[in-house]
Amino acid sequence: MPATGNGTTLGWASSANVGTITSISGIGGTREAIDTSDLSTTGGREFIPSDLVDFGELSIEGAWAGTTTPIAGAAEVVTVTIGTTAGAKAWSGSGFVTSWQTDIPMDDVVSYSLTIKCSGDWAIT
Repeated sequence: MPATGNGTTLGWASSANVGTITSISGIGGTREAIDTSDLSTTGGREFIPSDLVDFGELSIEGAWAGTTTPIAGAAEVVTVTIGTTAGAKAWSGSGFVTSWQTDIPMDDVVSYSLTIKCSGDWAIT
């Protein structure tokens, strides 16, 4: 059954959320392909997978609650618990905030966006 994002939460080991969350994107990872081709290679390049995975960045958006962001904080455990319709899966690992922006419109909700750089190993449990 497909899952919705309703009920998804973002947790920090020591920091707090800066407001409500309307969107989380970027959960995933990439692994480099290492070219092992040499002068004896024919027909096409040969590759092996890198040993390391880059789990990328998480982009968080929402309505700002007036709290401070952990932009100057150290890396800490970050956990995204994905909605309840899929049976509550958790995506967690070490991360730190690399950017934060607040938008203050006239007659609308003050919103924020922040980016978390994933560091080390991340896993879905």
